[in-house]
Amino acid sequence: MKIWETFGLTENPYNPYPLESDKTGEKLFVGRNKEAKEFAAHASIADRATIVVEGDIGVGKTSFVNIQLFKASHRDSETLPYLLPPTYKIQLNEMLNPTDLYLTILSNILSSIEVRLGRDEIEKSDLLKGKDHMVRQSIYKTTSFSGGATVIGTGGQVSYQKTEMVSQPLRTIEQPLLKSLDETYQYLQEKHDYHGIAVVINNIDIFDEAQTIKTLNTIRDTLLTRKGYWVILIGKTGFSDLVMTKCRRVSEVLSGSIVIKPLTLEEVYSAIDKRIDLFRTARFKSKPLNDVIIKLLYSVSGGEIRFLFHRATELIKQFKITYPSENKISTEAAIDMLSKLASKRIAELNLSPKEQAILKVMVQEGGLRPKDFHRVGLKSAPSLMPYLERLEKLTLVGKLRDKEDKRIVKYVPTGFTFLAYDFLPVWLLELLEKH
Repeated sequence: MKIWETFGLTENPYNPYPLESDKTGEKLFVGRNKEAKEFAAHASIADRATIVVEGDIGVGKTSFVNIQLFKASHRDSETLPYLLPPTYKIQLNEMLNPTDLYLTILSNILSSIEVRLGRDEIEKSDLLKGKDHMVRQSIYKTTSFSGGATVIGTGGQVSYQKTEMVSQPLRTIEQPLLKSLDETYQYLQEKHDYHGIAVVINNIDIFDEAQTIKTLNTIRDTLLTRKGYWVILIGKTGFSDLVMTKCRRVSEVLSGSIVIKPLTLEEVYSAIDKRIDLFRTARFKSKPLNDVIIKLLYSVSGGEIRFLFHRATELIKQFKITYPSENKISTEAAIDMLSKLASKRIAELNLSPKEQAILKVMVQEGGLRPKDFHRVGLKSAPSLMPYLERLEKLTLVGKLRDKEDKRIVKYVPTGFTFLAYDFLPVWLLELLEKH
């Protein structure tokens, strides 16, 4: 019997992965009404669009985009253009050059056609069959322009291999691919009345600033302004500011940007209730985690729903391993187990004594700025930065930018770090005292 079945549920109501772009995902989606209206407005002003969706890690950017594109995949949508949604999101990496990107997009489109319209749609069309053949041939002739890179997001999740030397220069390969994108769009428009094709590029700002700017400028005239293509760029908070200040030519073709903020606590409760209602069976009695535990996770996560659901899932699994006959987790037991899980994770990272000391000070003071180097016994801000950057890379701390001056950055502990040091919010301490 699955863990969730012991709670009278068919599935995990705290699944931390993004909502799927389907009817179930739409049913489970909560909030974001203002952002959805903004998305519709940006997507409906022309025969193409480039939209930035930004927000902190784990707040639900991907789920938001998935649901908006699911709505756009319906011909009868009153607010959105009729778009062919992607089967996969494109994940950039350092080896992915523009030609690889266009090949990935074409492969993704063919995969979406197969999913939405059936394999026969490709087999019966000489044009689509030709594009399918082109993708397959290009995959096996990649040495000269990919260097063995892995392209994530292709219809077949293809890992490029060195198989054959190709003497064709990049532009010779690139132009037929761009022409194929245009012809495929025209086919879908004429045969199925699609207004366009959606392309989602995830973590567009995964590179350093210079590489991100270079990538955007490179695809500006070939992809971001291409008729029939709605390009969604998903990035971290501040990505649109980077575009506006450092990529002026790219900013000129942006349709708009949308900031995804953390769900409110009430919206998180609503999201869980929707999942419980959908997954409950006749054996269901009560939610695995009470509202106090969810509020604790919300408090220490800063509203990051992915963190919250990850920890909720981890907590329940650990509880069932320890107490397999029990189906009710008390607040006290949850706090104890979460603290132990957090402490265990940090111990496994083998932090140096100095890193541990810095982390402890950050928990006690709520964070540090580089100029606070003296608080941890260092002699300069540059001497503190390597520690802060490593702790951030380990996801033990995060960056918090000043609202008025975004150049000012404070490094703050993540929720799990607070738990590892038994640092609980005041409201919870007061509640526990009453008990």
